Amino acid sequence: MDFSYRDKQYIRNGLKIYLKHLQLHSEEDSVSDEKFSEMQDDIVWIRDLLFEIEKDLAEMKMNAPGGAKLYTLNTDEDNK
Repeated sequence: MDFSYRDKQYIRNGLKIYLKHLQLHSEEDSVSDEKFSEMQDDIVWIRDLLFEIEKDLAEMKMNAPGGAKLYTLNTDEDNK
């Protein structure tokens, strides 16, 4: 199943929110070592997936047929 540009935008935004949530936790939090380790693994996987989604979005924008304008959010501004 192929995802549309809009679908990938929703996925991208969801991944960014989840990633920010995971990054709020530190080793000092009242989270077990095992749970913290799982969260760190999730951060790595989510970052990789987010990279792929953003790459797909950029490619879709570049290859938009007939001069259609597709806009992606500026990733530098999103990280603030």
